[in-house]
Amino acid sequence: MSIQKASGKITAPIKTGLIAEYKERFEKLSAEGSGYKLKAFKIALLIRMLSARIFYGILTKDKERAQFCTRAISALELKAPIKEIFFLLRYPLLIALSLLRLRRKAGQPKKILVIRLDRMGDFVLTLPLLQNIRLKYPEASVDILLRPYTRELALVSEAADQILLYKGFFGTIKEVRKERYDLVIDPLLGTGLKTSFLAYSSGASVTAGFKGRGRELLFSHSVEPKKGKSVLELTEDLQLALDIPAEIMFPAIKPETAPAKEFIGMHPGAFYPSQSWGAGNFAALAAMISERLKMRVLVLGGPGDRELVDVVVTKANSAGVLGKLAGYKELVTMLCSCKALICNNSGPLHLAASLSVPAVSTMGPTDPVLWRPVGPDNIVLRRGLECSPCSLGSCEYHKCLSDVSVDEMFDAVLRLLEKKEQ
Repeated sequence: MSIQKASGKITAPIKTGLIAEYKERFEKLSAEGSGYKLKAFKIALLIRMLSARIFYGILTKDKERAQFCTRAISALELKAPIKEIFFLLRYPLLIALSLLRLRRKAGQPKKILVIRLDRMGDFVLTLPLLQNIRLKYPEASVDILLRPYTRELALVSEAADQILLYKGFFGTIKEVRKERYDLVIDPLLGTGLKTSFLAYSSGASVTAGFKGRGRELLFSHSVEPKKGKSVLELTEDLQLALDIPAEIMFPAIKPETAPAKEFIGMHPGAFYPSQSWGAGNFAALAAMISERLKMRVLVLGGPGDRELVDVVVTKANSAGVLGKLAGYKELVTMLCSCKALICNNSGPLHLAASLSVPAVSTMGPTDPVLWRPVGPDNIVLRRGLECSPCSLGSCEYHKCLSDVSVDEMFDAVLRLLEKKEQ
C-alpha cells in the first residue's frame, strides 16, 4: 500500500490501496458462486480486510477514522465470518426439509396467500404483486399475512380479500394450514428463514420466494435476486417465474377523499437511527420553508413519534409549522393534503409515491438502487461514500447523511415545487 507523508501527516489512498484491492477481490468472489472452498476463502479474506482497515486507521493517526474502522467496519466484517459459519451449518437442515417437502400436483390456484411480515414501505411495494395476481386469477381468493401494525394500511388499500394477522410462529402455521392455500408467495429479500418456513409449512402445492443462502430450498419455485434491480423489478421477476404477467408496475392507492393541497409535509421518523437526517435539520428546514416560502409545514408522525414531532415543531419555533400524529388511514389523508413530502428513506416515502405525492428525501446507509422511490417526481439526496451503502442500523461516522446540508435540502424543495408548477 502506498503511504505518503504530506504536511506532517501520514495519508493513504484508500481507493487505490490494499483495502480497495481486498474489497474488489471479495466482490468478485461473491459473484462467482458459493462452494465450500469459496466460502472458506471469503472468510479469510474478510479477516484480512478488517486488519487492513484497522492498520490504516493507526497509520493516519486520525482518531475519528480509527474509531470508525474499529467499530463500524468491525460490525460489518468481523460478524461476516460468524454469519458464514451459521449459513454453512443450516444447509444440511434445509436440504433435509427440502427432501421431505410434499410434492402435490399443482392446478389452477383457488386460494393464494402473500406473506408480508415487515413494515409499511415493504407492504406498499408489494401492492403491484397483489393486483397482478388478482388480474391473473380473478376467481381466486387473494389473501395477505401481515403483522397487526400494517393491517390498517391493508384495509385502506383494498388489496386483499382476507387479512391474516401474525400470531406467533406456530400459531400462524396452524391458522395458515387451516386455509388450505394452493399458492403461497414470500417476497422477502434477504436470508431470513421465518417467512420461508411459513410458506414451506403451509401445505400449498406451489410456494415461491427469492433465493438467499439456502432459503430457496424451502420453495418449489425460487428466483435469484439480481443486483442492479429495484425491489419492484425483482418482485416482477418473481411474478414472471409464476407465469403472472406484470401488467401493473407501480404501487397505487386510491384515497377515499381528495383534500386541498395546502401543506408541505414532513416526516422526520426513521426505523433505524442511521436512516435519520436528524430532528435538528428537519426543524431548521421547516422554519426556512415557513419563513421564506410562506407555506405551512405539517410535521407528521405515527403514535410512537410524539416526542420526535414535538422536538421538530418546538425547535422550528414558527407559527407556520404544525405537528400531527396519525395512524395509517389518517396518514393517507394527510399526505394527500400535501404539495410535497420531505422525509428520510422510510415507509411514508413509498406511501407518498403510491399516492402520487412528490417527495424530497435523504438516503444514507440504504441501497439507492434497491430502495429508490418510484416515479419521476422524486428528488433523493445522498453521499456515495466509500462505505456506502453499508446497511448498518446505527453508525457514529454517519457522514452519508450529516454532509447533506439544510440549504441543499431547501434548494431541492424549491426545484421540486417549481417543477410541479410547470
